[in-house]
Amino acid sequence: MSYVRNIVALLFVVALIAVLTFLWVNRDGDPRERKELSWKDARSHVGDRVKACGPVAGVGRDEDDTFINVGFDFPDKRRLTIIVWDQPKFRAPNVGDVACATGKVTRHTGVPEIDVEDLDNLEIRAG
Repeated sequence: MSYVRNIVALLFVVALIAVLTFLWVNRDGDPRERKELSWKDARSHVGDRVKACGPVAGVGRDEDDTFINVGFDFPDKRRLTIIVWDQPKFRAPNVGDVACATGKVTRHTGVPEIDVEDLDNLEIRAG
């Protein structure tokens, strides 16, 4: 009887670990199923993984990195900045295009940011 109880307890623990692992791996969900968020709302979602979209107001470059200012141009703190890291051949969008970025919203000097390291997490629509 004790042997059966041990096996049942072991199976329970293994199942619990499997469920928790599945939930952890899928905690962000599929970005394609995520609702689009206005760039204006990004500042209230710091720490969340979102897809935020808005009009490109300006673009800056620093070597291989591109800074896309959405809503307002730099240095206006009301903007959302999408940073495309380490993509020297990335063709920057034009002012007036719509940029959508999927990623975790962080804040730098009071400005919400979404870092993009994989271009699959960035969508540009002609304005």
